[in-house]
Amino acid sequence: MLELRVDGAMASYNRHIVIKDMEGFKANGAVMSTVAKFTGRDQYSTLRVLRGELFEYHAVSDLNFNYRLVHDHSVFICVKEEDLAPLSKEEFLILDAISKPSDRFTAFTNGALKLGLALKQDSIVFVDMYGPGHVKNGRIKGTIMYKGKVNGLPGTVFGIKVSYAFFFSF
Repeated sequence: MLELRVDGAMASYNRHIVIKDMEGFKANGAVMSTVAKFTGRDQYSTLRVLRGELFEYHAVSDLNFNYRLVHDHSVFICVKEEDLAPLSKEEFLILDAISKPSDRFTAFTNGALKLGLALKQDSIVFVDMYGPGHVKNGRIKGTIMYKGKVNGLPGTVFGIKVSYAFFFSF
């Protein structure tokens, strides 16, 4: 497991983000485990793993796999540590709430993750508003009222109170 520094102290958290596209393997049928013995190629299939996917360290020594997808333990990759970036628990929870790997990778690289970590209750934010056809219609001011877990949703979610009514112009 990788060691990482969080707020000046050493901490271990077994979550990583893939920083380049690669090939992975999915078990056909049963979930792979450290005692799994695969004798033929028909027991697993290859698939593309996109940057932004979230993996945890879990060695399958018989197959030379060393990481598995956080939300689907039948998907494994064999990867060098330089192709992954370690995440703190807080970073993982914010990124885990983003469903698309490409959007997750963008948030990881463009500063949105750092902003998400810094936001707290009563922080003022501006939210982009979109209309039909995903056309951006403007921004609306709001206040963070909640930051945390919600049953049934992955990761950290934000509850935002809209500060004023908005007007859509099409």
